Amino acid sequence: MKRNRMRWAAATLALAACSAFAAETTPPKAPTQAQVTPKVGMFTVTSLSVFNPIPKQLQLMDFWFPMPFEDDHQKIYQRFISAPYNIETAELPESLGVVNYMKGGPRGGLPLQVRVTFHVERFELVRTDYSKAVDKPATEQEKQIHERWTRPETLVVVDKEMKAIASKIVSGKKKTVERARAIYDHLVAGVQRVTPYELQGAGYGNAKFTVMQMKGNDMDMAPAFVGLCRALGIPARTVIGYKIPPGLAQGGLADYNSWAEFYLDGVGWVPTDPSEARKSPSKRAYYFGGLDERRVAISIGRDIMLVPPQADRPLNFWVKPYWEGDQKPMPDPYVETSFIQIDEIPGKNPPAGTTSSSYEATEPSRPAASRR
Repeated sequence: MKRNRMRWAAATLALAACSAFAAETTPPKAPTQAQVTPKVGMFTVTSLSVFNPIPKQLQLMDFWFPMPFEDDHQKIYQRFISAPYNIETAELPESLGVVNYMKGGPRGGLPLQVRVTFHVERFELVRTDYSKAVDKPATEQEKQIHERWTRPETLVVVDKEMKAIASKIVSGKKKTVERARAIYDHLVAGVQRVTPYELQGAGYGNAKFTVMQMKGNDMDMAPAFVGLCRALGIPARTVIGYKIPPGLAQGGLADYNSWAEFYLDGVGWVPTDPSEARKSPSKRAYYFGGLDERRVAISIGRDIMLVPPQADRPLNFWVKPYWEGDQKPMPDPYVETSFIQIDEIPGKNPPAGTTSSSYEATEPSRPAASRR
């Protein structure tokens, strides 16, 4: 019995020695990061545009209607347009938006309406790992992004004052992500929310105006962030679209809104939503790098030229229908947009040979004038 106990003890010591040796010679495993499944939102969105009155003397009418774009975080299904004239569809290269274009001839003053319906599948985006970030663009594509998205725009100026303000905000910060976060925190904590009725000049997305006044509405916060980033040479851009109200299964979308993205070399576009962070202080960290799934992105950037190009100046934002009569800008139509939350996308996998886009004429076809 004693001999057996001695053999057991020796075997135990040998096993312990082997385990210790293995621990010293085996490389430690890389820490694993918890994988979080992003939330998904699915909605049917309908937008009705009513053009009334239409002047009797008009000989040529051009109409442009926005349609959401697709990317890794937003998929669009079963686009449907009900319109009195044929619809032509084109893409806007820089804004990533989709244009539905319609032209028509004299109507004798008769009003018209256009209904746009689509299903959207939106994925939550949470970007928190910046370990792959680098100090400068490493690829030709990144160099092009820097060149394009650091340029000023009509209401996003990059001048000495903006550069001085931005430099003061990020004082002591060296890394791009740290500088962007300092700008974000500065705006979330400091901008006072006002309506355009309370402050003339608010609501247009004028970056410098918002930064100088430290006042604005939800359409001003994202451009202010973009302007300050560009002042430091950080590529940034605004995204325009609709935010789906939380807790509602259906309802109206009376107001469009904006959020922002900045480009981090080696990582990609990083979303921010300073206006939502200001409304919900407990989610300030989330909305730097995170976007919820209850929104629909329509277009990216400012100073939008449509396809075919409008006769008037570039559009400040591209999120609602625009039209011209005899190549002159006309008053905004009445627009009613609504949503319904759904559990699945109808026709997500249509049979072979079908199309996900269509239109129908709701009036007898009228002669379409050629656009000059």
